[in-house]
Parts: sequence; structure tokens; C-alpha cells
Amino acid sequence: MAIILKFILICLSIPCLAQPTGHSKIFLEITDNGDTLHFKNSFKKNEQGWKTSLTYKTYELKDISHNQTGFDFYPRAEYLHKTLMTDDHHIQIVKNKTDTMNVEILNAYNVYFLNISFQKGNFKLFVNDGNLHKWNYNTLPFKTINTEQIVLNITPTNWDVFQVDNRKQEVDYFISVQFARQQLLANPIIQEDDPNFRNARRISHPRKEVADYNFDGQQDYREHQMKDSTKWNYFIYKDSDTGYVLDSLLSSLDNCYFDFNKNSFVGSKTTRIDSLTTQADNYEYIAGKVTLVRQMQCSRAFPNSEKIDCSVYILENGKLVFKELIRGCE
Repeated sequence: MAIILKFILICLSIPCLAQPTGHSKIFLEITDNGDTLHFKNSFKKNEQGWKTSLTYKTYELKDISHNQTGFDFYPRAEYLHKTLMTDDHHIQIVKNKTDTMNVEILNAYNVYFLNISFQKGNFKLFVNDGNLHKWNYNTLPFKTINTEQIVLNITPTNWDVFQVDNRKQEVDYFISVQFARQQLLANPIIQEDDPNFRNARRISHPRKEVADYNFDGQQDYREHQMKDSTKWNYFIYKDSDTGYVLDSLLSSLDNCYFDFNKNSFVGSKTTRIDSLTTQADNYEYIAGKVTLVRQMQCSRAFPNSEKIDCSVYILENGKLVFKELIRGCE
């Protein structure tokens, strides 16, 4: 009993409970001079289980952590991943058996993506630096990976700033510090600007999905509306100063269909104008903006009438133009 009490006291005095779990992982993409090194080819089709060493041509990828979890690969995810069971991981890449790159990843407690661009030397990244910076969905860039809902992208634009140097202090390896200098961080959304935060019954985060919802090459995100889980609030990434901004028009639509392969979008919304008239609007992206391209107004002659007449308008030269009248029947 005394031993158990002693252990509890130790845990209360140090952050031993703030450790990664089996759900924490880091997806890896290794490149050299822009060429992807396909270490995933080390896994045979349907092969299961992790490996501590992988090879590709003249390269070798190793897990040299004190507590090794190795590398695993699921084809649907497209990337290798390393499970994070401790707060200190060491990855080594060897080229031509002579050139070595060592990367130490510290305090990673979530799901991340990291592109490692090979260069000789030793590098260190503090992913979570305690109370100095609050990591949340609105600050770090996102990475879309099929098997995960939220993946935070911790890829530096300049690896040199994370190269180990005896003259540096620990804070110099904080990605919050270096990413801010590299303008990779977005400002958090003010809660008052997020419609879901106005709902006093909000208890946990609604479902979130990440994608490029305005086809500008930047990752945006959407989350279910609290009042109607069939609809989404869309937050569009503007720039490193502004961060994510709620798109009120996109969020007001009843249905949104995105084809990310063709960079196309179709949205729709139905509005009751009065007791006799309804209006159906169709939207598409034109010149980077959600634009009304078709409108249909349908009216009944009197309440409960089965006869409905509809006027159809089409966007031409920037204006809605009347095209046809579709008459109903008794």
C-alpha cells in the first residue's frame, strides 16, 4: 500500500499522465531533393506488424528510439506511420551507408504528419512545449489522410532552424516558436465567431472534417452544426495572420457536394418565401467564389393547391436571367 501511495504522489508531482497513447501517431513522408523515398515498399501486400528498419534503394530508415515502436503501413492511409507510446522518439535515415540524418521528436501527444527532407546532421523538434503555446485545430496546418479525422502537419519549411547546436537553448527547438517565424501558424478562431460556441449545451467538439473546400490549395475544415448535425459550418483558411474564417454563405446551404478530383462544387438551398412560394437556389464555384448560378421560384395559386408554377432563372454575364416558366397542372 505504501508503494502505491508513493507512486501516486510521484505522478501528482510530475506530468507523467500527460503521455502519448496508442492513438497518438506520426505519419511520415521521406524525401530527398524532392524525390519521395518509398520505404512503404518494404511491406508486402496485406503484411501486418511493425518494423524497426526499412530500406529503399540506397537508403535505410531506422527507429533508434530507446523504446522502439517501429514503423507500420496501412495502404489506405498512403503513408508510413509510427505509433507514439512515449514522449521521445528518434528516427534515423542513412544514405549510401555514409550520410546520416537523425531526427529527435519530443512531446508529441496527438496525430501528426511530418515530411522529412533528407539532409545530413542531427535535428530536434519539441512538438508540444507545455504552457507556452496551445495547440488546437485552428493553429497548426492540417494534413488530409484518409484514415484519420484530424492530422496536424508539423513539417518545417526550413529544417536548418531545428539542427542541433550546443549554442542553442531548448526553446529554439519549439515548433511553436520556429513555425511562428516561418509564418506556418494561423490565429485561433475567436469563440464568438464560431456559431457552435454560442450554444450553451456544447459539451464536446462536434465532428470535424478537413479538406480544401474552396480549391485554393490550402486546407480548410468544417464541423457539424450543433443545432442540425446534417449541416456543416465551413471555416476557410485565409492567411497566417487571419487564420480561419467562417464562410457564412457556404455554411447556410442545405447540401454541398465536392468533387476534389475535378475541383468542382455544387450546393443547394431551399427557402420558403411565404405561405405560397418557395425558392430553390443552386450554387457553384466561379472565379474562386461561391456563386448563385440557378434559381427556381415556385408558387401555388392558393393554400393546399396541387397546381404549382415555377419560374427558372439562369446566371448569364453575371446576372440572373429569366429562362422559362414551368406550369403545373391540377
